[in-house]
Formats: sequence, C-alpha cells, structure tokens
Amino acid sequence: MNPHEEVHAPVPPPAVPPEPPRAPRPRRRWMGSVLALLLVALVGGAAWYLVKRANDP
Repeated sequence: MNPHEEVHAPVPPPAVPPEPPRAPRPRRRWMGSVLALLLVALVGGAAWYLVKRANDP
C-alpha cells in the first residue's frame, strides 16, 4: 500500500431509506390563466381610461 493513498472506511447504507418523492399535485392552471387575463384586461382598461382622459378638454 502506498503511504500517499488515503484509506476510506466503507460508508454504511442509511438505516431508514429515504422516502420516494411524492407525485406533484395537479395545479389549477386555469386559475392562473384567468387571473393573468383579468390583470391584462385591468391594465388595458386603465391605459384606455388615462388616454381618453388626457384627450378630453
């Protein structure tokens, strides 16, 4: 054995195996889409209102 080699003790396996990852819950993608569309409509309506208000005498 070469004196420059490191000796590593064998690593025992964990006593309790790790839990398998849980399946991700199906997300409510439609809810996010509806909220995004409402936000875009709100911003568009606010912009239209501000432009119309600026053009009025």
